[in-house]
Amino acid sequence: MSRLSPFLSVFLALAPLPALATTPVAERGETEKIERLIEIGRHDQALARLEVFLGEHPGEPQARFMKSIALAETGRVEEAIEVLSRLTAEHPELPQPFNNLAVLHAMRGDLEQAREALLGAIEAQPENGRYHENLADVYVELADRSYRKSVELAPQGGRAETKLGLLEAVLETSSEGPAMPPRTPDGATPGGADEPASEPPAPGEAVAETPEAAECAGAVAAVRAWAWAWSSQNADGYLSSYAADYEPSGGLSRKQWAAARRERLERPRFIEVTLDDLEVELCAERRARVSFTQRYRSNTYQDRVRKELWLSRPEEKWVISGERTLD
Repeated sequence: MSRLSPFLSVFLALAPLPALATTPVAERGETEKIERLIEIGRHDQALARLEVFLGEHPGEPQARFMKSIALAETGRVEEAIEVLSRLTAEHPELPQPFNNLAVLHAMRGDLEQAREALLGAIEAQPENGRYHENLADVYVELADRSYRKSVELAPQGGRAETKLGLLEAVLETSSEGPAMPPRTPDGATPGGADEPASEPPAPGEAVAETPEAAECAGAVAAVRAWAWAWSSQNADGYLSSYAADYEPSGGLSRKQWAAARRERLERPRFIEVTLDDLEVELCAERRARVSFTQRYRSNTYQDRVRKELWLSRPEEKWVISGERTLD
């Protein structure tokens, strides 16, 4: 069962650590620039700059945390886990690295390690309700596994089968709705209120956000939500990313296309989709074009393509109205 999509999506958001008081202003400016590269999907460029920065400041926790995000987004999950493991060992007072470490362990199916990491996040920031919810999601997944094993060993029915049915009903209900939370769900400072962290402007840049920039950010967020619904095998979230008037290629009806996509999402044991080099262009009012390099990996197949999505915003939500592969 792959039901951890609300949990997995927490890793989507860039959850920046607070700038440390001992970090000089010049150094904070560089980490802000790197953070922006990660936000727009230029992970390879971010990693290159992080290598230089960490060569000069090897113990800087914010840069190490951002490196883990960039590594995970490019599919280098094991390296990201190694970075976060060291960071949590050296800075147990910071909850965000524990949380993201738990997400990566869960993606790998290592739920016991995910549980331990979340307990570390809760110890660092016990008043953060999101970490408690994530821990509950892990316990639910562990319960599902145990109930399934019990039913397998005693297939004649009984309390375990009844409980499994009740659990599945709860999971079906909880899986409805958006595939991901807002862009910065985990940006709180350690020990502070659970509020999204605002992105600081780079030196010399204007603070005010233009309507065009807000539209671009909304389109990019919608594309990332689509990719992570795909990664978490949340078929309902994935299909809801498409416009009601989306016309599938290949002569398929919308119903046939949806059935085929659902099967392709649910069949693999795991799916990882990462996006790099995102470029967004506003084509007209409430319409945008987003292009990116897409890396897909599952237990049976992997590829790398350049893709373009056309998005529209008929109401408040950006949805996909068309798509094509560029190479």
